[in-house]
Amino acid sequence: MAGPSQEPVVGTPPRKGKAAATTIASITSFLWCAPRLLSLPACSLENRETVCSGAASGQNTSVTGGLAMARAKPDSSRSHALPAEAEGQLLEMMASRLAVVLYRGRLEAGALSLDYVSPGSEELVGKTPAELSSAPNPLLPLLHPEDRQRYTAALEAVLEEGEATIDYRIALTSEHAQEPQTAAGAERYVWRRDELCLAPGTDHPSTAGPIVNGCIRDIAAAAAATAEAGALEAQRKAMIDQAPHPIVVCNADGTVGDLNAAAREQFFAVWPEETARPRANGLFDAACRLQFDEAIADLLASKGEQARAEPLILTARQSDGRALPVEVMLSAVNLGHNRTVVVELRDISEQVSAEAALNRLWALMQEAVEAIPNGFAIYDADGNLELCNASYASIYGETPDSMLGSSSYENYQRALPLLTDYSGDSPENVPVTPENWQINVHKSEYEPVEFRLKSGEWKQTTTHPLRGGGRVYVRTDITKLKEAELSLRESERKFRSLVENNPFPLWLTDVETGIVLYHSPQAAAILGYEWPITAHYESRLSYADPEDRVHCTNELLEKGRLDGRETLLRRADGSAFWGAVFSRLGEYDGRTIAIGGVIDLTEQREKETQLRQMQDTLQDAVESLPLGFALYDAEDRLVTCNQRYRDFNKMSVDVLKPGVPWIDFIRAGAERGQYVGAEGRVEEWLEERKRLRLQFGTDMEFQQADGRWFQFANQPTRQGGIVVTRMDITNRKEMERALRESETLVRSILEASPVPVAMT
Repeated sequence: MAGPSQEPVVGTPPRKGKAAATTIASITSFLWCAPRLLSLPACSLENRETVCSGAASGQNTSVTGGLAMARAKPDSSRSHALPAEAEGQLLEMMASRLAVVLYRGRLEAGALSLDYVSPGSEELVGKTPAELSSAPNPLLPLLHPEDRQRYTAALEAVLEEGEATIDYRIALTSEHAQEPQTAAGAERYVWRRDELCLAPGTDHPSTAGPIVNGCIRDIAAAAAATAEAGALEAQRKAMIDQAPHPIVVCNADGTVGDLNAAAREQFFAVWPEETARPRANGLFDAACRLQFDEAIADLLASKGEQARAEPLILTARQSDGRALPVEVMLSAVNLGHNRTVVVELRDISEQVSAEAALNRLWALMQEAVEAIPNGFAIYDADGNLELCNASYASIYGETPDSMLGSSSYENYQRALPLLTDYSGDSPENVPVTPENWQINVHKSEYEPVEFRLKSGEWKQTTTHPLRGGGRVYVRTDITKLKEAELSLRESERKFRSLVENNPFPLWLTDVETGIVLYHSPQAAAILGYEWPITAHYESRLSYADPEDRVHCTNELLEKGRLDGRETLLRRADGSAFWGAVFSRLGEYDGRTIAIGGVIDLTEQREKETQLRQMQDTLQDAVESLPLGFALYDAEDRLVTCNQRYRDFNKMSVDVLKPGVPWIDFIRAGAERGQYVGAEGRVEEWLEERKRLRLQFGTDMEFQQADGRWFQFANQPTRQGGIVVTRMDITNRKEMERALRESETLVRSILEASPVPVAMT
């Protein structure tokens, strides 16, 4: 549709015809409508009127794309007319070089009627210049329904503000969109930016609307990039929000920028105002904040996105004020131009409790070892002393602490000068060599070594190897007691750390045959196989129990996936470890394969193993003693005892169980007639026993109803408990009785003799 006639541009002779007039008037005003792209107002350069890049006010700016148009002023002696066709060609060349569509039209009653559209409009808006000039508001029906109201508002804004910019989606067919994968004739919406402005220097008669110039350009790529960035950010935020453990995003200034639901519920039940965002280090106790701040600073000082190699172990403070031990993992990420740190907190209270229980058990074991009247020592696999009691250290004139770290061979050399007899031989004749020492050590496992100190005391040493490679030494004072045994079994080997670089190794396994087709270097390292793979092996070899492979495969086929199934696995060397198995089904070379990996659960289970190990070690040590042994806690309840102690109390052994109060146990024996002197006076006898129980360090003797004599001693522990040791001295008592009877008989014979008898 032809537009209304326009006055020629000032300084240019009038042109004949509507088309010529439209073209001429467009030259100085079209490109002014898009100040961000190209603007061609009139500007003075000597005696020429130049259309150049700049603002509508005519300020001096650079020429976009190196293009400019100049026209001689009418009063110039060098004035000449540029043909309308040339000016139109120049305008169209500029539009094509800039990959934009320029248009011009009149805005009347809210409708924009175009009288000029630059070539190339088919590619950007899907319509030819002629189609766009054929009806009012030609762009409106092409727009996405949701964008049409905003387009109408933009036309109104042009009248009020003089200019407007709008981003909208416009429908293009597949031919214009250049997408061969789309069916021919199919439509899709693409993003375009339309910048409009009132033409400068145009009249605004009451009977006609103002002239509007416009510039349309392609922003589809930018819109797609913005949408993709938004989707990625939304995906990242969703992953953080759905995490079961607390996650906090820390800004570079140390304040909390964002957090997930778990963090808000556990640590920020009352969220402060936006202007008073808390600092991330406020999550932790004051003693931990400096360590946290230094870790954050080190991470922010590094380049790129990366995670801190080692987690922090800190104490967090929950919303209700309770302390919570946590493992803190830090990761630096770039969000736009901002560098932030993602703080992940994992509850390790169970692990801390397990370690505390282990420490208490170790302290209890130390107390028990110290209370043993015999010498006791444990050496590690390298022969260095790890633990001993005062009785063991006494012959060296040292304390247990001062002896820690000394080697067994050094102590052997130090002890020889203190002896007068070593296994029936003079110490001077004993070879002082490591080889001879090793022979004696191994010999002492089945034949105790007896030696005599210069002080006259006799000692007997036995050794017992530990499963971990160390050795236990038991040194019994055989001046009164001739035999002593101490046996400790090897402690179970600790699980070893498996993966250092990649915590998630990869396997490809044929589901039907169970053959491992491929494993990654991390997988090879975790199971002790070669990499790259040189020979396929069966995956069942990686399971401690081959039946577990069957169970895992059946669950994978049934559900299509395995998500953290805990399974006991086996390395190539035969050692086992617990792992969480993850797997998915896939197709490869015409067969069904399982793509799987393992997360090592060693550390999680290690504390439980250590706790059981220490309990077994203590029990083995107690059972190996050559005398009755019992340990009572601070409430005088039985913690543990050995079999020899049970044998000494056969009449009340059914009561002798962990947790039984000492008074209940001893009362049961008294009531059943186990003890001589308690018959008919149980309560009075019990009161006597209570008083004797507090006489620590004193060897006391008593007789049981079965005729056996015992010597016992009570030793206190630093934790308030009592260690009871009991030794059978029946043979010694029998010898003493026989001696007294023999003396009595001799005296009777002498007294009955009719003649005087004298011994000289």
